Amino acid sequence: MPTEPYDIAQFLHLNLKSLNPTNVGALIGDIDEFAGQIRKHFIGGINFANLEIDEAMRVLLKKFTLPG
Repeated sequence: MPTEPYDIAQFLHLNLKSLNPTNVGALIGDIDEFAGQIRKHFIGGINFANLEIDEAMRVLLKKFTLPG
């Protein structure tokens, strides 16, 4: 299992289909600095090119379940 934020974000992207979306959301939605770094890399790894804002939000929100 990777331990660096960038590597964890890459792991999430590569394994999203087999991961629980609620757990992914809990991980990247945590408020600590480490989770923030993972979140930054996770979102940075999504291609939003040529998408309208609503389309980009749908792409993002299909990848995890929002905590709460």
